Amino acid sequence: MDEKGFIIGMSSKAKVICRTGRRPPRVTQEGTREMLTVIECCCAALYVISSFVIFKGAAHYMGWHTETSDPEAKFAYSPNGWTDQKLGLEWLHHFDKHTRDQQGCNSRPRLRILDGHRSHINLEFCQYAIDNNIELLCFPSHTPHLLQPLDVCLFGPLQNYYGKAADDYVRNTYAAVVKGTFWKFYSAARRQAYTKENLKSAWRKTGIHPFNPNAVPTQLVAPRSAPSPASKTVVLQIPKKSTNV
Repeated sequence: MDEKGFIIGMSSKAKVICRTGRRPPRVTQEGTREMLTVIECCCAALYVISSFVIFKGAAHYMGWHTETSDPEAKFAYSPNGWTDQKLGLEWLHHFDKHTRDQQGCNSRPRLRILDGHRSHINLEFCQYAIDNNIELLCFPSHTPHLLQPLDVCLFGPLQNYYGKAADDYVRNTYAAVVKGTFWKFYSAARRQAYTKENLKSAWRKTGIHPFNPNAVPTQLVAPRSAPSPASKTVVLQIPKKSTNV
């Protein structure tokens, strides 16, 4: 599992073809810069559980997700749109509900791999996991960008699909992307990004499933560069001191 932050009005990057010698063209973007957080969880069995969306706000409004196409998605709020210990525990309940009865689980433990953020690693969180047969495994520090399947293969395409959909909407309708329309674009981007091929590739590239301890180390070894033909090796010869017998 991992969190992904979104700026609601931010569109994707784009390449523009224009005449040389002119000023770079500019595209007007919608001005909303409000943050929200989405917690996602992908499974090695090649499926994802429903999203857990955290809006910025002081109360919950049904209008934020009237267009949801996923009745199992969970919506919450916090003062800054970020996760905290309370919401982290709510998400763990969400995870338990959607994985407990999955085929093959039965009474076997479920392994949950996550980073060491304080919203995940606290007494209540860990106690609930122990009581409900959920094993917790944290990534080593400074390694999620290499070991986290969501970071490696899934969040990049997800951001691109969402940004393009939001950008097209703003250009065609001249209307802002707001909380009530965010889910429409996000759920469409999610369907495009979370394909079985992408999920399988994400687990394989991190070496977690199938287990391959050499998957990541091979990415860290810098390739040997051939010496430049212009470079020359200079050998200094130091004369020996003469000795008198």
